[in-house]
Amino acid sequence: MKKMSIGEYLQRARLAKDLKVEEVSVELNIPMQYITVMEHNQFQFLTREKADAYLKAYTEFLDLDSEPLLEGYGDPDFRLEVEEKKKEEPLPEPEEEQTSKVVEPFTKWSRSDRFEYLKNPKRRLPLVIMSLLSLLVLGLIGSAVYLQVSDEMKKASLPSSSLRQEKGQAQADSSAASDSKLSSTTKGSNISVTLADKNDQVTVEISQDSDQENLVCVTNSNLDKKGVTLDGNTKDTKATLDSKADKSVITLTSIDNVTVKINDQTLDLSSLAKDNTSYITLTIK
Repeated sequence: MKKMSIGEYLQRARLAKDLKVEEVSVELNIPMQYITVMEHNQFQFLTREKADAYLKAYTEFLDLDSEPLLEGYGDPDFRLEVEEKKKEEPLPEPEEEQTSKVVEPFTKWSRSDRFEYLKNPKRRLPLVIMSLLSLLVLGLIGSAVYLQVSDEMKKASLPSSSLRQEKGQAQADSSAASDSKLSSTTKGSNISVTLADKNDQVTVEISQDSDQENLVCVTNSNLDKKGVTLDGNTKDTKATLDSKADKSVITLTSIDNVTVKINDQTLDLSSLAKDNTSYITLTIK
């Protein structure tokens, strides 16, 4: 027996029926972000009315018993005992008989043998092609070396004022790059963000241009417990991280027309799917 959360149980049942979240959303008329919230076991983001209605409809659609799920979803530590399917062991493949290879003895060619071999035009063709390819490679290498040397000679002949101008531009570019204190990497529906040069206070500003409901939560902040719902009436929110916090997870059920700023620096969300729940893991150094 294996213990799993309600969200894992729902996701496993959906995948067993080879269903996509989009198909379930269309069939049950439930927004995709709420299905994703249930499969991530984040029922605290739903009102009790929505949680009861959506969970009951989803379990009945998957041919599951809804009663224990409806009773236990309010407890984040609630687990179901599910019987694991035994994996069928693959049958051993018959061993192939090893066939002995006969190696012909090496015979040293004489000079006359080599000339006799090359008399055939078909045998000379590969040698000609290899020679041409070698010449082509040597030509490309020579061209690259020539261009590099020419570029270095041009730089050496530039006036001192031009060199000073280029140096000043390089320093400006380096300064602009150092001003950016955010670095991020994206994997699936998750973004890992590192904030360097921690200030006394770290703020996260979230705003959206649409009227759709968007559940937002920021751990280790004033939006840690219940979060906030952005909609047509509430377009933006601001979270202030605890002064001792060195990590926070920002949860967004949708990033469609959403802007996230960390200490007034805008985070690039273009690589994330717009209709799926996204997670931003913020590490503060």
